[in-house]
Amino acid sequence: MSFTDEFAEKLSTARTTVLELRDFSDPILHTSCADVSLEEGLEVGMKLEEALKSYRKVTGVGRGLAAPQIGISRRVFITYVNDKAQIFINPKITKTSNTKSRYRELCMSAEGMWGDIERPAIIELSWMDEQGVSQTGSFETFMARLLQHEYDHLEGVVCLDKALPGTIEPVSSSPLDEQLRSV
Repeated sequence: MSFTDEFAEKLSTARTTVLELRDFSDPILHTSCADVSLEEGLEVGMKLEEALKSYRKVTGVGRGLAAPQIGISRRVFITYVNDKAQIFINPKITKTSNTKSRYRELCMSAEGMWGDIERPAIIELSWMDEQGVSQTGSFETFMARLLQHEYDHLEGVVCLDKALPGTIEPVSSSPLDEQLRSV
């Protein structure tokens, strides 16, 4: 079995392990989310972290998860980078660069499908952190892409909605083993 086929099988298994994970057809993934209080944001963030860790345990991948992906229509997402989870409460993209980057994106809610997405290379994001403090940061490359991907979920957009025409395909049919290894 190729690495790509093995990875596709892990994705399928993860869907039965993380029961609250919603798939692309669920209407909650196509609806804008409501703002939350700090207390509710922290509660949702903890649920997201638990679900993401379960998913990562099965697949070995997963860098972020947004509240609607587990059936909660609230403006909260988490990232998991450098073995650390970070909660973003009521985030807002306040600025984007004109420069774009293109990358093949995978989503936990996309049923083992992925496609090429073009996004601004640099963004500015504001959010409330876990202590209730307003934060603003400028992000580029990988972090800009990750934050935009998760932010889109809060706006009712799944990455496949933004995929460039002709680029959506099942992970199992892709020859991109090296790119999968870096997810």
